[in-house]
Order: sequence, then structure tokens, then C-alpha cells
Amino acid sequence: LRVSEVPSVASQPTHDPCPMKRETNILRVTWIWVLALIAASLQPARPSLVVGLHREIHWLTFAATAFLLLLLSRNRRHEIRAVVATCLLGLSLEYLQHVIYRNTMEWRDVRDDTLAVLAAFTAYRLAAVGKAALPARRSPPVASPASSVLPPEPPPVSTSSSVPSETISAASRSSPSSRPS
Repeated sequence: LRVSEVPSVASQPTHDPCPMKRETNILRVTWIWVLALIAASLQPARPSLVVGLHREIHWLTFAATAFLLLLLSRNRRHEIRAVVATCLLGLSLEYLQHVIYRNTMEWRDVRDDTLAVLAAFTAYRLAAVGKAALPARRSPPVASPASSVLPPEPPPVSTSSSVPSETISAASRSSPSSRPS
């Protein structure tokens, strides 16, 4: 068995046996959520419950949208794009409501949407920092394949003493037992 034939420990999944399936499911849920948000936002009539909880609904829906998009992000750049995209979605929906129904532009809703997105982003980042600060609950690291196949190297053997010979001879000359009396 060659070292190159041994599978890498890093290539083996450590916590999620099907990361692609998880990501695909989150992507599907996100698409359904965003389409439902668009459809609900562009409805002409509002039930009385929606009118009474208008601001809270904005906060919940846009925070949830941002959070779903943040779950799909792979790095900080994708996270920022998710935040900007969600804010632009809120702005565009309010603008479409203004154009379609000839309502006044609801800038407070745009503000609430943006604040909800920023709150979701902050919570997401704090959760990531907190998760990184916790000790890992994984099994102890496994030795790399190269170290388990190859024997350990012996420690280097020293042929000289740790004290130079000049120091020994100088010390013996200055010691009181070696002086003539």
C-alpha cells in the first residue's frame, strides 16, 4: 500500500454525511420562501391581522429571507451579497407597490426591512463567532496517513559533550583543589 493510495482524512466527511443534499434543501426552501414573499407583498388586499402586525411581519419575513440566503453563502463576500440582495428585494417590492397601486412610497417599510436584514446578519455572524469559540466536539484528530505508514525518525545522536573542552580545562585550572599549596 502506497502513501498516495491512502485516502486523505480531510477528504472524508466529519459531521455532515450529505452536505449537498442539505444545501439543495435549503436552496429549495429559499426559493419557495422568496416567491411566497413576493406574491404576498404584491397582493392588493390585506387581511386585518396583517394590517395590525404590519411592522412585525416586515421584520420577521425579511430577517428570515436574509437568514436563508446567509445559510447558502460560502464566504464573507457571499454573505454581503445576500444582505444587499435582501435589502434590494425589500426596496423593489415597496417600489412595485407604489407603482402598481399608486400608493405613497412607504419608506418606513424599507427602513424596517433593512434593519431586519442587518439584525439577521448580526445574529448570523455572532452565531458563527460563538460556534468557532466553542471547543470542538469531534473525535480526536487521526494521525495522517503518511505518519502511520512511515516509521518515526530516530532522534539525532550527539557525539560531542554539551560543555566545550576549553571550558572544562579553564575550570580545572581555576579550582582551589588544583592549585599548589
